[in-house]
Amino acid sequence: MSKNKTIMRLNCTISAMKAKPLDHPPETHDPSNNKAQWAYRAPTIINSLIVIMVAVSLLLSFGPKDLMLYFRVWGTLYTDRYLYIGSDFMSPVLFVSPLLTYIFLHGGWLHLFMNSVFLLAFGAPVAYRLMSDLKAFSPETIISPDTIVLTRPFRGSLLFLLFFLLAGVFSGIVFVALHFGNNASVVGASGSVSALMAAAIRIAIPVKGQGMMHTLGPILPLTDKRIVNFSAAIIGLNIFIGLFGRLIDPNGPAIAWDAHIAGYLFGLLVFPLFDWAAQSTNR
Repeated sequence: MSKNKTIMRLNCTISAMKAKPLDHPPETHDPSNNKAQWAYRAPTIINSLIVIMVAVSLLLSFGPKDLMLYFRVWGTLYTDRYLYIGSDFMSPVLFVSPLLTYIFLHGGWLHLFMNSVFLLAFGAPVAYRLMSDLKAFSPETIISPDTIVLTRPFRGSLLFLLFFLLAGVFSGIVFVALHFGNNASVVGASGSVSALMAAAIRIAIPVKGQGMMHTLGPILPLTDKRIVNFSAAIIGLNIFIGLFGRLIDPNGPAIAWDAHIAGYLFGLLVFPLFDWAAQSTNR
């Protein structure tokens, strides 16, 4: 009798593992805690990016002075550097590499902290989606460490990293184009984080009694009023900062608001291509 009960329990366990997730989270799961869970259950790719950014900041704060100076000079994205394109003054590598390295440099610990927090908040649901097989879940499934299974973490992580880096490169190119010849410079992952914010809002839908939640359903169209309103608010806020930021705090650090907008627009328009690429192996 005991043996039969054991077999029955195993069969029930296997059946439960094969079953599709519920359309809505189980009663024991509190979706309101999802944002807090990202802090300690975020995908490895996000934790790795944060570790790299922290390590670079530690190196610049406490490392050898010569190394610190080298990173600051050649890692920062200076617009005037591109005045010398085509000359023999610098190697072509030194024109391209800052478009990547500036993403991992930050203007201070507060700058790093803010970008890390937003990377966790907006990057985690995007990364989880890219790592999941959408066909294995109902469209209403809320993205949470408790409700989804990562079916291809390696492929999804690579796509996430590529999206993160390309968003930063695009933001940097726009910044250089707008400030060319003005001796301006920029550091930080804000452009990439802004792209993740845009990607996250495109997979967020209202869930009754829970507000806006990220789901595994279809990407919202650009004409959706939630996308339009949120985008108008983000772009408007950045333009306001660009126009009046110095008047509010003359001694504060300059904010690359134009790079933020560039990153946001990149995420808004380009993320569907990455989402398609993440699911293309199942088509």
